[in-house]
Amino acid sequence: MNNALRNVLSLSLLALLAVGCASTHVAVPGGTPLGGMSTGASYDVVGDAEGTASGTVILGLFTLGDVNRRGSTGGGAIGLPDPIEQAAVYNAIASVPGADALIAPRYHNDVTSYFLWKNQTSTVRGKAVRINP
Repeated sequence: MNNALRNVLSLSLLALLAVGCASTHVAVPGGTPLGGMSTGASYDVVGDAEGTASGTVILGLFTLGDVNRRGSTGGGAIGLPDPIEQAAVYNAIASVPGADALIAPRYHNDVTSYFLWKNQTSTVRGKAVRINP
């Protein structure tokens, strides 16, 4: 009986560690068009931008993956983007030649969470702008 109980508990623990859940999050930050930059400069919209980045977050502290480049929208009402979202912003700005910034960003996050880590793919869409001096 002890072996059977031990096997059931072991299999239950293994199943708990192996299962995960998936979620999707879409956010539109508030704020001013250039993310609160106070400048007298004007800007031209140069096109629609889209960028994607993927990564793994371990223990909520360590981020691995496509996060070596970071773009910023200057923050907003929902706070600063996480490193994977920042990489997606960078990729969106880089997708439009001559773009300097991204306005009106919309984030779409696909997240699969496990017990100790999560896999995340972030896509950001917005208007790419060139800032005029």
